Order: sequence, then structure tokens, then C-alpha cells
Amino acid sequence: VSEKYANTGFFIKARTENNNYIAFYSNEAGSENQRPKLYLKL
Repeated sequence: VSEKYANTGFFIKARTENNNYIAFYSNEAGSENQRPKLYLKL
């Protein structure tokens, strides 16, 4: 990390904001499509 910018943490935003339900899953979730993913654009 080059430290060009200050570390301000991260923000998780729902795809839609028309209801109040958000679910978070771990890498141990039963379904592969529910497991977290990390995409890097270099």
C-alpha cells in the first residue's frame, strides 16, 4: 500500500434501499454465491 490516501475504513451499501433488511455472510456460508468476494481493479 502506497499510503497515497488516508485510511478511512470502508462502507457497505445495499443494492437497493427500499426495505430495511441486509444480510451478511461469512466465507463458511452454505451456498457459494452467498460467500463474500473481493474484486481488485489494478
